[in-house]
Amino acid sequence: MMRQAPAALLVLTMVFVPYAPDVAVPPTVSNAPPAIEPSYDGKPLAFWMQALTDADSKNRVAAASALAKIGPPAKSAVGPLIRALGDEEKLVRTSAMAALGKIGPSAVEAMPALIELLQENDWATRSVASAALAAIQGKPLPESDARDRVPSSARPHLVHRSV
Repeated sequence: MMRQAPAALLVLTMVFVPYAPDVAVPPTVSNAPPAIEPSYDGKPLAFWMQALTDADSKNRVAAASALAKIGPPAKSAVGPLIRALGDEEKLVRTSAMAALGKIGPSAVEAMPALIELLQENDWATRSVASAALAAIQGKPLPESDARDRVPSSARPHLVHRSV
């Protein structure tokens, strides 16, 4: 008898609940499912955003790289990533640029800072900044021979000769 009671209750619920009058939901209660925060490697977006300000530059690089992996859902990290463009460590700056590019068009507010980085003397910084700008504009850079990405002054050192 005990096993039949839950089954009978389930059947009665399925039969009568669809006909129950609608219950008004108070205006402060949402019927929407709770938002799921984007995450990477089991850690939420907020963790990675906070890690951008860690004292250890390795953690800041890891944070920017994680935000790049999250991509467009990390659009709320654009502000902290823009601040990371001014980091003292070059690898943190370039990782932040790459993350902004991976976030894409939602990172449009980073464009002035990235345009400013195009004036840097370091060709790698300029290259990553231009790739990020192109991605934010939805115009990825065309694939080219890696040799074209090397400064002309370094190209003679790339020549390989057969013996």
